[in-house]
Amino acid sequence: MATWGKVYLVSGNKGKQMEVQRYFTQAQLMVEAVNINLPETQNSSAEKISWDKAVEAYRVVNRMPVGEPLCHGGTPVLVDDTSLEFDALCGLPGPYIKWFLDRLGVEGLLKMVKGFAPPDEEDSTDAAPAYRRASAVCIVSLCYGVDEATGQPLVQQFRGVCRGALPAGPRGDVGFGWDSIFAPEAQTPAYAKTFAEMSVDEKNTLSHRAKALQMLTEYLQNSRAGTQGGGACCKGAPEEKIGVNGDK
Repeated sequence: MATWGKVYLVSGNKGKQMEVQRYFTQAQLMVEAVNINLPETQNSSAEKISWDKAVEAYRVVNRMPVGEPLCHGGTPVLVDDTSLEFDALCGLPGPYIKWFLDRLGVEGLLKMVKGFAPPDEEDSTDAAPAYRRASAVCIVSLCYGVDEATGQPLVQQFRGVCRGALPAGPRGDVGFGWDSIFAPEAQTPAYAKTFAEMSVDEKNTLSHRAKALQMLTEYLQNSRAGTQGGGACCKGAPEEKIGVNGDK
């Protein structure tokens, strides 16, 4: 049976820290944010990127020497990776959204899909035409030790997905990152508000991160109580596992 004391969240993003803290507080779990620089795997798989980052974060936070095998018994660490997948671009920018946003800004991201609009289709925010559809994806990875029999890191991953659409232009002035250009489908009416137009409570009921964190905290609570929950424990290569929602 797993017991959970403090978990370190490796992130310098204040908005992300607040969202994670909210879920841990509700679940009566302890989380502490630490801001450390980690190398990031360049890979088209968000799960692979997050997996590698979680394992390296476990090593760094617990001060384990580079090049030496990981040791069991360290403090668990949590990393969070997001993707923004445009239907018109077959899933791009995907896990590279951070760099696209840094170079292009939100206006530049919107321009990327405008070329896919049919000539006779109105550039309407409300219509959410097919070429503007997108998925926001969050992969939360928890590294909590090492399987002493195999030497493989113990990593648990949770995948949250929020379907939505890009508006004709940025809307709203709260949130962070690309919140102003993503309007979730799962609201009434659909696509009515971007994340940046929502209250914290509204966003945290339907966002991609909220879904992943809900599964994570349920897993932590259930495993603390001696029952199974959440996704399957991932002891093999990330390419060999299936996400908690059945997607690769």
